[in-house]
Amino acid sequence: MSSLGASIRSQLIGDTGVAAIVSSRIYPKCAPASATLPFIIYRRVSGGPLNTMGGPIATQNVHVETVCVAESEAEVISLTDAVRSALNGWTDTTGTPSVTSCMLTDEDEDYEPPTDGSDSGIHIRTHDYSVWFS
Repeated sequence: MSSLGASIRSQLIGDTGVAAIVSSRIYPKCAPASATLPFIIYRRVSGGPLNTMGGPIATQNVHVETVCVAESEAEVISLTDAVRSALNGWTDTTGTPSVTSCMLTDEDEDYEPPTDGSDSGIHIRTHDYSVWFS
């Protein structure tokens, strides 16, 4: 997923709505322990090359998960709305890889209670995207 991951990260960083919230705090697979909130994690969760009766083809379909993490519910909602705006319906047939479709397929949310005795936990929202590329 490295080149697809780089394309996704570039799309997110290049989006003014996303960049206004997280700047460049967009990480593949996991965030460093020192990461400042809010941030985004992206990772491939399933999929890969496609085959036909004639054999393998260049087109791939993978499912990519974005995880938005923030200190408040309002902030995580703003961030996931910005990520949705940047990725849902995104295509880039001039890049490598050539992304022909990126569609939101599922959403989820979570909350991690504080571990330090404070009242502030961490708000998490997850999106799953079906990405077609070659």
